[in-house]
Amino acid sequence: MKQQPLSVGLIRVGAASDGLSKSISEFVSDLEGYMAVLKGNEILFFSSTTGIDEFADCYIRRLSKKKKGSFSLGIGIGATAYQAAAHARIALSEAAILGEKSCLVNEGKQVMSPLEKQFPLTYDLSITSEVLMKEAKQAGVSAAAYNRLRSQISRAGKYTFTANDLSAIMGISTRSVHRKLVRWLDEGLIELAGVEKLSLKGRPRQLFHLTFLEKEGD
Repeated sequence: MKQQPLSVGLIRVGAASDGLSKSISEFVSDLEGYMAVLKGNEILFFSSTTGIDEFADCYIRRLSKKKKGSFSLGIGIGATAYQAAAHARIALSEAAILGEKSCLVNEGKQVMSPLEKQFPLTYDLSITSEVLMKEAKQAGVSAAAYNRLRSQISRAGKYTFTANDLSAIMGISTRSVHRKLVRWLDEGLIELAGVEKLSLKGRPRQLFHLTFLEKEGD
C-alpha cells in the first residue's frame, strides 16, 4: 500500500500582525491540522491535507485578505515529515523571492505561488533535462533560479527586461544581476535592446533581450 504524502506548513509572522492569531488558528483548524509556535516569529503546523485546491480554498477564506507583510506562508508536501518540512522551508524562501504571501512546494519539488491566484506561477526547483542543465550552467544560475526565470518570462509573454526586473524575478541583488548580464553579453546569450521610456524624470534604464530563452520558447 502506497504511503500517503504528508504536509507541513510554516507561517512567518511579521510586525504588522495584529488580529492574525485567530485567523491562523481557523486556517489550521479548517485543514484539521495541529499547530505549534516556534521560537521567534514562526508557527509550524501539520496536516493530512495535501491537495492544492484545499489549501488554496482555506487560505483564501481565512488569510489572503490580511495585510501584506503581516505574515508569509510556506506549505511543503512530502513522502516523509522531514521532506515535507524541508519543502515548507523552501516554500517560505520562494515566497520571499517572489514577493508573495504564500507558496507551496509539492512532493515533486514543484513550486506554486501565490495560492490565492486561480493560475499560480508554477516551476520546478530541479532540472532533469541535460539541455536545460547545460543552459543553466552556461548562464551561471541555479536550477531554481533558471526555472523561475523561464516561468516568469512565459507568464509575462516577453523577453526584454531591465536589471531591476531580473533582480526581482531571480531573487538576487541588482549588483549580482549586473555581473550576470555582463557574462551573458560576453557569451552572446542576451542582446542590448535600448532603454526603458520613463513617464517621470529619472535616469533611463537599459533593456536587455534574453535571446537564449526566446530561442528555447520557439
